[in-house]
Amino acid sequence: MEKPYTDDIDSTNIPPSRWRKFKTQCKENWFYITLISVALAGFLCAFILPPLILKSADGGDSIDSIRKAILAVFAGALTMLTLWETHRKNTQEKNKNDRDHIRQVHSERRSRYTKAIEQLADEKATICLGGIYTLVGLVDEWLTDNSLEPDEQQKEGQIIINTLCAYIRSPFHLAEKRDILEPDIPPNDYEGNFAEDRAEFLEEANIRKSIFDEINKRITIKIDENNINIREIVGTWSNFTFDFFAAPIFYFLQYYTYTNTSFHAAKFYGQTTFNNSHFFGMTDFTDAIFYGPAEFNDTLFFGNVSFSWAKFKGDASFQPAIFKNYALFTGAEFTQKAKFASSLFEGPVSFKDTEFSQDPIFIEHIHIPDAHPHGCLYTPAVFSYKIKSKEHNFSVSSKSAFSITPGHTSFKNDNYEIPIGTMIFDPNSWSKEENNYRDMSSPAQ
Repeated sequence: MEKPYTDDIDSTNIPPSRWRKFKTQCKENWFYITLISVALAGFLCAFILPPLILKSADGGDSIDSIRKAILAVFAGALTMLTLWETHRKNTQEKNKNDRDHIRQVHSERRSRYTKAIEQLADEKATICLGGIYTLVGLVDEWLTDNSLEPDEQQKEGQIIINTLCAYIRSPFHLAEKRDILEPDIPPNDYEGNFAEDRAEFLEEANIRKSIFDEINKRITIKIDENNINIREIVGTWSNFTFDFFAAPIFYFLQYYTYTNTSFHAAKFYGQTTFNNSHFFGMTDFTDAIFYGPAEFNDTLFFGNVSFSWAKFKGDASFQPAIFKNYALFTGAEFTQKAKFASSLFEGPVSFKDTEFSQDPIFIEHIHIPDAHPHGCLYTPAVFSYKIKSKEHNFSVSSKSAFSITPGHTSFKNDNYEIPIGTMIFDPNSWSKEENNYRDMSSPAQ
């Protein structure tokens, strides 16, 4: 059968032209071609140029001298060319060896990373801790690897940080029994082997806390010249992001420095203690659940912080706490006491839709900066406290170093004493069309 005609031509089957072959061969052998060209040029110049220079064929000795000088010049050029090529090849070889060494080092690190992850899953605490310390060391190695750009160093380190955070987020079956297992006296009705469970509980708590210990060692605070005020956060790990989303926390985390940390939807069992801690960057406790007392005493929040929709099942203490930027408590639920005595808010704060089962404590003084003369952090501030006692009134202690000027307003036939410029509203009156609450008092005056 006759093969049909087609215009399609397979370019891969077209033999290269002679000119293309010639150019390829020249590129591959350029050094040798250059050497031969220089040698030929020197030979021709040595026999052609001397007579032209002297304008006479009878100056034998002079012609020989010029000829030797020309040959010496070209010989020197050939020598320099040879030395340059030797240096180029040596440099290429060194660079190749360096690249091979870097690839070998990176490959070895990734091998150690894989092994360390396997150690994290080991039942023995010593092996698990060994995996943690290996991962921490690998982060430090990536950050000091000069063969990488800073963003690549950060990327490699963040991968390992994510692995450490994933371990903190992993479930632990005894976390909910913290209040029972932490004391060394077992309850009479405890089911199971109390001694074994308590040992396992304390061991796991120490393992997880060691991760926070290692993080804290690499995040430090820079103090000002007078050694009084904290200026900024420094340290090799200060630019990482730490995600502890929905993590079970059953150990104390006080006296630490945190940066870009999320405890979103985390579950805090037993007593939660962040006393004397420093939070930089964005701090997120949104949707967190605190099953026991939560203490944030003498804690400093230098970036934005959110406790929106968090649930405090026990007493919550922020006395004092300093909030340098946004502090959001929108929709938070305080089942027990909420203590904000002596707290300092230097940025906007929101308590919209916050539910207090008991009156919140703002006694002594709550410092609201002079930049907000009306005693509110939104202008005007909007409070929507839901308190079972229906008591919204504010009182200012005579001992307060800073004063909040109370004002008066009325809402739904009730009179309220609240900070000047603030308002009372019904949280159930939200209007999507107006993008605001319909039932709202006038600002207190």
